[in-house]
Amino acid sequence: MINAEGLIVIGAVALILFGPKKLPEIGRAAGKTLREFKNATSGLLEDSNTKENHKNQNFQSQKEQTNNISVSTANDLTENSSPSSEGAEKNLNNSV
Repeated sequence: MINAEGLIVIGAVALILFGPKKLPEIGRAAGKTLREFKNATSGLLEDSNTKENHKNQNFQSQKEQTNNISVSTANDLTENSSPSSEGAEKNLNNSV
């Protein structure tokens, strides 16, 4: 960082080079430039955050779909693998 002595030297050099009439104009122009730069970079950050949020939402959606498919497949397997009560009674009647 620049300490107080450095700022005084920079201010004195700027005053000598540009004069007292131009110095306020230069300060305003520098302020506008910094403000525009700040707004532009915040806009870029918002865009990247929006893209990141969309990626996370898509990932969560795909994860939920995968979980739903897994649960329905597990339910189908459970239903198909357990013998029905009618089939069990027929097997008992046939063996007797």
